[in-house]
Amino acid sequence: GVAFSAQIISEKLETEGQISPAAARIAVIENTEAISEASGSKLEFLIDEQRSIFGMPSTLLVYFVDTNGVPVLFVNSVVTGKYQVTQLITWRIGSSLRQEDYDVHSDFLDNLRVMN
Repeated sequence: GVAFSAQIISEKLETEGQISPAAARIAVIENTEAISEASGSKLEFLIDEQRSIFGMPSTLLVYFVDTNGVPVLFVNSVVTGKYQVTQLITWRIGSSLRQEDYDVHSDFLDNLRVMN
């Protein structure tokens, strides 16, 4: 079968509502672009949708990064709470978006609880 990996990146905010969901989305996109550019990787965003997860605003970002001919597909839910911004990421090596990518990401989210 296909091997998937998962990662959680959570950044605590100093004050309530310090960053808006729109600003969190832009920060994640800009950071992803900067990392890709610095490493010489090719980046392609496929999906950028507003959603709600755990009752909090979120952005679903799906993108490919190709580093030295190795394509990696990322599914990243960026969740903005009152006191934190959390990225819930699943990824795998591969060059095509499949239903399985959504299913694995959904299962990952179903097994988490993010504090607001």
